[in-house]
Amino acid sequence: MKDNELIVCRDVSLGYEGRSVLTGLNLTISKGDYLCVVGDNGSGKSTLMRGLLGLLQPQSGVIEHAQTLRHTPLSTRGNVSLFGCLGYELDLTELLPVEQTEIRAQIEFYKAHRRTLQYGRFTRGKTDGGGIIWQAKTKEETVAGVFHGVQHAAPGYERLRVTGLDEKKQYRLDSRPQLLRVGDFGSLLRHVLPVKLNPNGLAVQTADSYYKMYDGQQTVTASGAAYSAGIMLAPRFAGTGYDADGRMQGDFGSNVYFIREVQS
Repeated sequence: MKDNELIVCRDVSLGYEGRSVLTGLNLTISKGDYLCVVGDNGSGKSTLMRGLLGLLQPQSGVIEHAQTLRHTPLSTRGNVSLFGCLGYELDLTELLPVEQTEIRAQIEFYKAHRRTLQYGRFTRGKTDGGGIIWQAKTKEETVAGVFHGVQHAAPGYERLRVTGLDEKKQYRLDSRPQLLRVGDFGSLLRHVLPVKLNPNGLAVQTADSYYKMYDGQQTVTASGAAYSAGIMLAPRFAGTGYDADGRMQGDFGSNVYFIREVQS
C-alpha cells in the first residue's frame, strides 16, 4: 500500500454462505476521499460496507487496511503470544498498575506451562459460538485458548471441545486468571453516573489499584468424553453488568484454559 492509501481491495469477492454478492472488486480509498455508494435494494451496498469495515471476511481476494483503530485487550495480546513467542511491543513505562499486574501474571503462566506451549502437539478448532480454538497437548496437560474477533450484541453460549483425552478418565479445567481495567468500562460508566469520568483519569486509576476485576473465572471437572463432546463455557458479556464468573469480552476477547487429569 502507498502512504496515502487507507483501504485497498484487490479482486475481492464478498457474500454469504457460499453465495457471492459482489465479485471482482478492485477499489482504493485514499486520504481525503469522499465516496457515495448507490444502488438498488439487494445490490450489495451493505455487504460492501461490512467488508470494508472488517465485519465480513472476503470469499476471495484481499482487503488491506492501513489502520483499523480497534483496541486489542492486553489479555488477548498475551494469550495469543503464549502459543508463539511470548513478548510485548509496548512502552512499559506507560502501563497502569493493573496492566503491570496482568503482564506479570501472563509471564508466570507461561513459565508454569512452557513445556506444553513450546513442545506440545498443536491443533486448531472452532467453538459453536464462532470462536477459534488453539490447543497444545502433552501427556501431562492440555492448554487451550478460545479467541474471538469482532463482538456482536448478546452473544450466545458456546462450548469448548478438547481433543486427545481418555474418555474414561476425569479431568479438571481451570481458566487462566486475567484482569480487567475499570477504565475498560468507561463509556458504560457515563450512562449510569451523573458526572463524566476519564477512563484514564485519577479516579479510575485509583479504582484499578484497589479493586481487581477478574475475567472469565471458571473451573470444571468432567470426563474425557464430555470434553470431547464440548463443555459449556462461561457466558460472554451481554449488557447485564459485571460478573467475575462471566467472560467480559468486547472485540477481540479471549480466554486460556489448562486441563489436567484428576488423580484418584
